[in-house]
Amino acid sequence: MSGGNLIINSLDRDQDTGIYQCTAFNTWGTILSCRATLQFAYLDNFKTQTARSAVNVREGQGVVLLCGPPMHSGELTFAWIFNEYPYFVQQDSRRFISQETGSLYIAKVEPSDVGNYTCVVNNSITKGKVLSSPTPLVLRNDGAMGEYEPKIEVNFPDTVPAAKGSTVKLECFALGNPVPEISWRRTSGVPFPSKVKMKNSNAVLEIPHFQQEDTGTYECVAENSRGKNAARGRIAFQAKPHWLQTMTDGALSIEENLFWECKANGKPKPSYSWLRNGDNLMAEGRVQIENGALSIAALNLSDAGMYQCVAENKHGIIYSSAELMVLASPPSFSKNPLKPLLKARSGSEVVLECKPQASPRAISLWKKSNEILQKNERITLLPNGTLKIVNATRRDAGSYTCIAKNQFGTASATGRLLITEPTRITQRPANMEIIVGESIVLPCQIASDPVLDVSFSWEFNGQLIDFHRDADHFDRVGGVSHQQHWTTAVRLFYTLRKKGSSAVPIGEPFLVPGSTLFGSSFDIHLFCTCLCKIVLGKCFHCCMDSFLTPGSFYVYSWKKLGSKLRLEWIEVEVGIGVEALQCYGHAKFPPVWIDKWKLQITCGHTHNEIPMPKEITSSSQQLLMNELT
Repeated sequence: MSGGNLIINSLDRDQDTGIYQCTAFNTWGTILSCRATLQFAYLDNFKTQTARSAVNVREGQGVVLLCGPPMHSGELTFAWIFNEYPYFVQQDSRRFISQETGSLYIAKVEPSDVGNYTCVVNNSITKGKVLSSPTPLVLRNDGAMGEYEPKIEVNFPDTVPAAKGSTVKLECFALGNPVPEISWRRTSGVPFPSKVKMKNSNAVLEIPHFQQEDTGTYECVAENSRGKNAARGRIAFQAKPHWLQTMTDGALSIEENLFWECKANGKPKPSYSWLRNGDNLMAEGRVQIENGALSIAALNLSDAGMYQCVAENKHGIIYSSAELMVLASPPSFSKNPLKPLLKARSGSEVVLECKPQASPRAISLWKKSNEILQKNERITLLPNGTLKIVNATRRDAGSYTCIAKNQFGTASATGRLLITEPTRITQRPANMEIIVGESIVLPCQIASDPVLDVSFSWEFNGQLIDFHRDADHFDRVGGVSHQQHWTTAVRLFYTLRKKGSSAVPIGEPFLVPGSTLFGSSFDIHLFCTCLCKIVLGKCFHCCMDSFLTPGSFYVYSWKKLGSKLRLEWIEVEVGIGVEALQCYGHAKFPPVWIDKWKLQITCGHTHNEIPMPKEITSSSQQLLMNELT
């Protein structure tokens, strides 16, 4: 043995010929390898070397000279010597040497055929060669034989098995006077494919790489002027087994039932057998075997091991292997614990799963607090240990314990069930009509159970709004709680909008329709509907019929920093025709950004003079004065 390989030195034909199998084993079981057959090719000598009896024939008669090969193993080929070596008989339409029997056939004897014939047998594997003793062929002196119809002497069986991929050879030869002609056909009328070859004056039909479509009945026809004769035989497709279905490794609990099935195809149809740890498994008691199906009832620990399904026909044998583990263990919730906390809406259906690992399967019961649960019209205990409660109420809230038990032990797991009131919308967005360019606030107010975490999302035309990506058009405000009522809103805003040039009075502070109370402060919007001027940091308002000259000027905005407000200077470009700025002011909340620079222009109130930023020079101040006055 060397690494699992078997090495045999000084081979002996008598001792070492046979079938070999490798056995592999460990603590989990044993399996066998496929069978390996060891045969020795050999060719013995002919038993007698004395001259054979003479064969007497008439001229024109057919004759068969028998070879009678000696004991051998391995494929043989045959030839015949005429009189002496190296003159070999040449095959033609009149003479044929069968590679099945080794015999020499002469369809019509001629005077030139008289002489001694020696059969030469070759072993294709060992390359050995032996010669028979000569057989004299003598011509009788009672005259030539007249003509007669063909008599087929070499034909093939009624059924010829042919393995897939093999080369099939059919021999057909006839004696007759005149010498018969040989032809072949398929009785179905289907022509031969191009791969089919005719050899030795059509005495041999050869089909290489045999396939399913080559099956059928073949006919050999021998014909001369006196008549014809035919021989038929069917070539049957055959193949070694191959798997259609195999079994897989299994892990079953003690007392469970095992069912494995393997299926193989082949021609002829394969037979099945089963092995357990390398030994034949017989059908008895708990073990049942039917063709490729194996069943074992009420498994016990001794059934664990390696199993093999074996499918076999005369062309080959195949094995399929699988491991069977038989499990025996007490219940355990280590891999499937109960959820520590399960929240459910009042009126809904609650499902509590109890899935401990156990072999065999554990029997489960449920407790609420210290009281064993019983089935009723709302509570169902399923066979797999699951607890189902329909139309749950707050009275169902509490601590639940699943207890699992089998013959090897007991285990339990506990979880808490929390019943909450359903969340509902108390104020929802309403239909409204607005002017293009206006900003609107759409409210959404809900009531929910105080133990729940609430989040809001908005959709526009069925698509979820991305407040980060679309920050220039959508803004989410609110999201605060007041006595278990939550409020959020979405604000749509635009850049500067143009109004008519007519003077419009400054609007009074007002609540935007649909806006909601945020704590103790209001979301206050001030609209400056006429042109706003900012001169040296002071905010004024006025109404004019003229247009503002284009240019740059500075405004300030409020930025929320914690609980304080900070003033920031920002440069703004103003274009011709801009006659109104939409301005926003807020009591306690961060600014609403109304253009791409995200500005809030505080307008409509007089502030103390605010220092200009250092970057603004006296010349630029004068320029501002000139542009804004």
